[in-house]
Amino acid sequence: MAVLITIPHGATPTGDGTHNSDTGALELLPLLEDALEELDIPFTSMVGKVNRDILDLNRLRAHSHSWVQEVREILLKTDVHICLHSYPFVEDFVPTSTGYDLSVWGEHTVVVFNTPEITDQEFLQDIEDELTQMSIKTAEEQGGFENYISNMASVLFDVPSLLIEVNEEDSRNYPQVASALAVGILNHLERLSEPLPLDDEPRLAESA
Repeated sequence: MAVLITIPHGATPTGDGTHNSDTGALELLPLLEDALEELDIPFTSMVGKVNRDILDLNRLRAHSHSWVQEVREILLKTDVHICLHSYPFVEDFVPTSTGYDLSVWGEHTVVVFNTPEITDQEFLQDIEDELTQMSIKTAEEQGGFENYISNMASVLFDVPSLLIEVNEEDSRNYPQVASALAVGILNHLERLSEPLPLDDEPRLAESA
């Protein structure tokens, strides 16, 4: 399977006023699926159904949950991975539970996480290039080690993985975001399929 898309925080909102469901990610998902289908890119989508107030599927403590175990099984036959999340728009400083500033994120449509020594920089660049090409306002956030699903894919399975957040108040741009992500994924898959140069190719070129 070329692409695995996960939404760990896909449970139905409880209505208690807390942001425990990534509604923007759920809204973007079918658009991304359509964009991938148009490019003939095979994919699997997995949406977590556990309320994050009970168990956050994107944290290490959820490693033994059946949903995470299924993610691991699919990663064994996956080329690239996208972990989709979303955030509410806020104007004033509001930190997330891990210290990220939502007011800064709110100035953008997409936030892409770059975790030092973990994130595949070529995959990151392929995605960011297409978001820029589509004039999508994008911020790059330095990720931490708390994002278990994406880090697990990158470190344990050697699968290029990106955690991507979308602004829930900017859904009018979701079709363009979906298209940019799909093209960026395609570009990276093509990069992965390029044959490696043979050891004797430089010598052959010199002799010519």
